[in-house]
Formats: sequence, C-alpha cells, structure tokens
Amino acid sequence: NLRSHVSKVKEFIEMKTCHDAQVVIFLNKVYFDLYEKIAVIRAFMYWSTVLVITWSPTIAAIYAQKHLPIHFMPFAVDQNAFTLTKIAWMNRKYDVYFSGDKNPLKYPMRNDLTNAFNAVKDLTYFEPSVRLDHNQYLDAFANAKIVISTPGFPSKYDLIGTRHFEVLATNTTLLLCEFSPVYEQLGIIHNHTALIFSTIDQAISLARHYTKNAHDALRIVHNAHRLVVDRHTWQHRINTILSLAKNNTSIPTTSLNT
Repeated sequence: NLRSHVSKVKEFIEMKTCHDAQVVIFLNKVYFDLYEKIAVIRAFMYWSTVLVITWSPTIAAIYAQKHLPIHFMPFAVDQNAFTLTKIAWMNRKYDVYFSGDKNPLKYPMRNDLTNAFNAVKDLTYFEPSVRLDHNQYLDAFANAKIVISTPGFPSKYDLIGTRHFEVLATNTTLLLCEFSPVYEQLGIIHNHTALIFSTIDQAISLARHYTKNAHDALRIVHNAHRLVVDRHTWQHRINTILSLAKNNTSIPTTSLNT
C-alpha cells in the first residue's frame, strides 16, 4: 500500500549511498496508486531522474496514454543456468510437463488445461506434487519433450513470466504456451520458436504431433534458444536500463500533477 511505499522510500533515503544516485529505478509490480508512488519518489529524491519499469506491456500502454512514461521490460533468463543434459527425444520420460501456480484469478486456464492433459491416455504427463529444487527442476525439463506455460492475468496485465524464457533457453525442450498478444513483439512465434494454442483441444493436438516428430520439434527448440541468446538474457535487460538511464529518461513534473 501507499503508506508502506512511503516508509520504504524514507528508509532508502537514510542510506547515504543513495544521495549520489542520479537515476532511481522503480520496478512497478503492483499496479495501483502508481501516480502517487512515483510522486513520493520524486518528492523525497528530487535531485534524481525517476526511471519506471514494468513487466506488464498493458500497464505501459495505459500510462503512455496518460503521458506518464513507463517502460515495458519483459522478464529474461540466465541461459547458463538452464543448460541441460541432452537426452534423446524419444528416450525422455515425459511427453508433457507442468509445474507452477494454478491460482485461477491469475491463470484462468491452468487448472482445466492440466486436468485435461492428465486425462489423456496417449501422452505421458508429469506434474510434481512438491516444490522442486533447482537441480530437480532442470532434471524435469531435461526429461520432458514439452513444457507448458501460460500468461498471468491475460488481457488485464498480460504477464509473460520467467517460465517462458527458461524453457526457450534450454535448447532441448519445447515451449507450449497459451496465446498472448504480447508474444509477437518478444519473438515468440508459433511453429518457429514455440507452440501456441488458444484452446485446450489445440494444446493437446499440438502435443500429440510434436512429441512424435523430433525433427519438427527440435527445429523450433533451436530457434527458441537463438532467440534467447540474441534478445532475452538478463544482460540484455541490464543494457536496456543503462541505455534508458544514459538518455536521461525522466517523468515530467506536470505529468505527476495530472
């Protein structure tokens, strides 16, 4: 809430090192009271430029119309942390793998989707019942032909989470993801860097085809890895922030009073 935000800004200002900050980076993850939160930062750190970043392209677009520049910066991945053991396509334990949150408010399709895959007799579906550590997580990826991911808060925030980029980075596992209008600008393209579905029946049909066609699947997998290396590592995101800071991107005071 706004009161907590003010308190945190004050705590930050008490750190002497912040007095030399020319740019304040505000990563916006909660999407209410945004004008007020930015105004607080500007009031307490008036000597600095405020750079506002959001994971949500929808929020960036909405506030652009209000003349409040917020920069959309998607999640990314450390590709070195997702270098997997290569297992021959037809020797993998699982056709389809999923793990993650199933909160229907954030991911409205996930429960129905995973229940449907669990009921399909001709595909081997795996969903762990406990939280996996990093090595177990990588092992599950390496042993799966396809990993499912879906956007968070579709249409409202269109959050493309880290799972998408982790799968794309593996160079061994195929991403199967629910359609989002955000994908194209990220280079996530159906039958080129991922498999994209709009209905559960489509998802199952795609899984059935590609689990049995290693050549087609691995072509997409390799394209996906190239996409990550070229555009979606955390170093790319750091470079984006440095570029924005260098260009002295700021929020006009007039916008805060709108």
